[in-house]
Amino acid sequence: FTATETATYYAVVTGSCNTVIGTIITVTVNPKPSFSTPLAGAEVCPGANHTFTSTAQNASSYQWYKNGDLIVGATSSSLSLTNITTANAGVYFVKIKGVGDCAAEELQSSSATLVIKDLVSIAEQSPSVSFCGATTHTLFVETSGSVEGIEWFKNGVKAGITSNSFDFTATETATYYAVVTGSCN
Repeated sequence: FTATETATYYAVVTGSCNTVIGTIITVTVNPKPSFSTPLAGAEVCPGANHTFTSTAQNASSYQWYKNGDLIVGATSSSLSLTNITTANAGVYFVKIKGVGDCAAEELQSSSATLVIKDLVSIAEQSPSVSFCGATTHTLFVETSGSVEGIEWFKNGVKAGITSNSFDFTATETATYYAVVTGSCN
């Protein structure tokens, strides 16, 4: 038979002269360790904080890993990372051990990837120029990082241009600049 829950059992032996009741036996079924939800990955900016949380049941111990390597001292149900840098990027998981008679049972969680977003920067841009008369010219900005938008300004006012380059005919002296935005800055 398969015991699926804790219960008590005893045997009753009946003979032609008497009946004997055996000793009560308690069968305890300890639940195995388990996870109710998978670990969640994240994309974060440099300098941010992030916490991985294990949703384990029936766990007596926890051990966190990054890229398959044990993280020394990371032995609680959650793993908090502070002031994140690119060195924190990787694949994380936790191993748990069971309780009671299931203490030898070890279970590994799903893996969760931590991605560190790149700060945006301007790699190159148009230099200042001077013309003799009305002249067509191209202004550009080359960016790197997790760019979400570019907005060009003319004399401090939005010019309505959101591409990384544009052609224009210079008919007056003006100051142009681009504001590059990203998810981290």
